[in-house]
Amino acid sequence: MYSASPRLQDLLITANSADCDGGGLYCEQSSPLLERVRFTGNYAEDGAALHCYFDCHPVLRFCVFESNTAERGGAIFCCNDSDLLLYQTTFYLNSALYGGALLLRDNGNALLENCILWNNTPEEVFFFSMYAPNSVEVSCSDLTGGEEAIETSSNGEVIWSEGNIDLDPLFCDPEASDFRLADDSPCRTDICGFMGQTGETCEGEGVPDAGAAHSSCHPQNIELLQNYPNPFNPTTTIEFTLLHPGKITLAVYNTRGQKVAMLANGIYEAGMHRIVFNTNAGAAPSHASVSGLYLYQLTAGAHAVSRKMLLIK
Repeated sequence: MYSASPRLQDLLITANSADCDGGGLYCEQSSPLLERVRFTGNYAEDGAALHCYFDCHPVLRFCVFESNTAERGGAIFCCNDSDLLLYQTTFYLNSALYGGALLLRDNGNALLENCILWNNTPEEVFFFSMYAPNSVEVSCSDLTGGEEAIETSSNGEVIWSEGNIDLDPLFCDPEASDFRLADDSPCRTDICGFMGQTGETCEGEGVPDAGAAHSSCHPQNIELLQNYPNPFNPTTTIEFTLLHPGKITLAVYNTRGQKVAMLANGIYEAGMHRIVFNTNAGAAPSHASVSGLYLYQLTAGAHAVSRKMLLIK
């Protein structure tokens, strides 16, 4: 995949191999959105399931990486000014010489939110010791070994945020690739919602997704989806759903809490709504003219949910 931004959904990518990079999927200067994609049994020297190279910005939601094998980056290899955003994704039994689940090199950066990285060897995340420093931010995720499962090689930064744990996720039947969660799984929490690819229990019952708000009082009337593409430049699409009609606001903030755009402010009908945020449209002040992390927040009455998005200029 070169210079493309496809939306890939409900796929199985299995038993592929490459002599060099990306046995399952190779991305270069691309920003794909992957939802409910399962990578199993793939092999490559670098990035058995997914290789992200040079200005690549994939977003993954509800994906599974299982039993992939590489020399470097058992599941994912992310390098050369690339940014990887992982939401509610499960890594299990991937292996490599370095970076069982994820290897970052030469300004490789990753955001992990509500993910499970379990029993990947030799460590969950590995930073390459040469070239530009790397970074990873982890929140509401379960890692074998906790923060110690991230080997930085003294070449980068780890942001260890709220809600992370180091506990057996209690998958229903991992040997049969069933990564649903037992009723008493520590990956089903009031603060974070559920971690991993699915919050469904072994009996088939669903649990609420706390999204990025991490609130114990998850609002039932509104649902805010992850924007796409993400990262973006200059436009991205934000979708939200209202179970009941009512007044809402949708605003964008920078990391200093400054409002950079008001995207919606009024009465909306029940159902799904889609809004395009364009940083060049003139509606956004100069606060949104630089690359970086931004928050977009949907508010309805006393309830609010927010998510993160990344602008790359």
